[in-house]
Amino acid sequence: MSRLRIPEPLRHEAEEIFKLTDPFCAEHLDAEYPQLCRKLMAKLARKRPSPLAQCRPRSRRKGLIPDLPPRPDGSEGGGHL
Repeated sequence: MSRLRIPEPLRHEAEEIFKLTDPFCAEHLDAEYPQLCRKLMAKLARKRPSPLAQCRPRSRRKGLIPDLPPRPDGSEGGGHL
């Protein structure tokens, strides 16, 4: 987690969000998405004031992955947490 440079006070919130985004991305998207979500989350955590401190993890997951693109094989990505 430190390689993402997430500030210490927000690491717990980020971990809670990763527990939602990682399995969702693994099931519905390709292998690149979990890392992209983590990088975006780290950027949001470093922002002042950070939006992570003001919302619930499920709401933030929906902000990171609002619409699912089709899978690389052309099938629908759909699904909900």
